[in-house]
Amino acid sequence: MSIMKYHIWTSAFILCVLSTPSWAETAAALVQKGEAALAAHDAATAMKYFDQALELEPSNGEAAFERAKMRLRIHDAKGAIADFTTATLADPKNAAAFDGRGETKIKLQQPDPKGAFEDFQLAVDATPNKPEPLLVRASYFVQFGNMAGAIADLKKARELADGPMVEAIDKMLERLK
Repeated sequence: MSIMKYHIWTSAFILCVLSTPSWAETAAALVQKGEAALAAHDAATAMKYFDQALELEPSNGEAAFERAKMRLRIHDAKGAIADFTTATLADPKNAAAFDGRGETKIKLQQPDPKGAFEDFQLAVDATPNKPEPLLVRASYFVQFGNMAGAIADLKKARELADGPMVEAIDKMLERLK
């Protein structure tokens, strides 16, 4: 390769690299900016950053999860469900996204809460060693009158919990008996 062709090729390569952003880093940086905006109580700016992150990387689970929470704030439940779904596809161990999707389905007052409870089960399955998904599901069992299900979940959660959470669960169990 001649020197001139080498310089042209090298220059073109450098220009291409400089003009092409790193999608993952850019999306991650936008998510961080969105979270900072949330901490500053600037929801509109946060939403803008989460939108931009998802434009750059549509399967970014963290951006989708954060935007889902923002959509719930502005009463866009259907959009929140879509974003929670994206978050669960990006990270099948994201119990909070499954719980969020299930809770949103209940808020939509779907005629059959079965889909919500399937999401709560997916949250439990995603993090079998954590009490939090069991506690979320137990609260909805109580809401829907399934005391046996609530007590079973609370007992399982108690086995996984430690510290002050154990005392809180014991109090809940006492109230349900």
